[in-house]
Amino acid sequence: MGGWLHLQSPRRMEHLFRFNAGDFATDQTFTMVARLLGFGANSGFIGIPLKGQDGVLKRADRGTLFLDELESLSKEAQTALLLVLDGKPFYPAAGEPNEIRSNVRFVFAMNRDLEASLTSGVFREDFGHRIKMLQIWLPPLTGRRADIAALIAYFTRNARSQFGIEEDLFKAMMAYAWPGNVRELKLFIKAIKECKSIARFNLTNLDLTLVNPVLIRGLRAAYDQYQIARKAHRLEFRE
Repeated sequence: MGGWLHLQSPRRMEHLFRFNAGDFATDQTFTMVARLLGFGANSGFIGIPLKGQDGVLKRADRGTLFLDELESLSKEAQTALLLVLDGKPFYPAAGEPNEIRSNVRFVFAMNRDLEASLTSGVFREDFGHRIKMLQIWLPPLTGRRADIAALIAYFTRNARSQFGIEEDLFKAMMAYAWPGNVRELKLFIKAIKECKSIARFNLTNLDLTLVNPVLIRGLRAAYDQYQIARKAHRLEFRE
């Protein structure tokens, strides 16, 4: 969604940068802020790999910054972003106090309800009000099964017959709930693509891949339920 919004904007000729707040542990607040704001070369810190690096806010100047898993953004990082959202200059997390300005278009994504997050204190109140100008609610994948076939084709970059997904596995993928949504589907396809010893994948030979056994059992159970529903209601998934 972030990439699509970028391509539809006047900034589409500029770069799109992705920043996932969920990649940082709760004790990595300083690293998160430094990745956003940058880290001066003359910071006085020794052995810091971020020294002298521009932050993503500076590199995204005139482009788009897609900030994913926003609910994981620390309060310190929210404070830093407030300056940019208000069009004000900011400074590196450490090092030279050089004023930096950045004209960035933000696209935020989160896995929680924004209003509930504001009420529970996940976000600073002033930060929360600035990010809820325009909201797009994307239903979970289980509520838009018609998209699954298109996503399979997109992630495999070709028709499933060329990729080697057999009929039983395709039906199982269509019937499975995908609690991890699009990301889980993408990682599943990536896992089976990395298994070079299998030419065509089905529900039987998934045990030979790097796929999580829990997911394999879930796909098989979904296929069984699909078979039962098909016999009872003549259900059929089509590409």
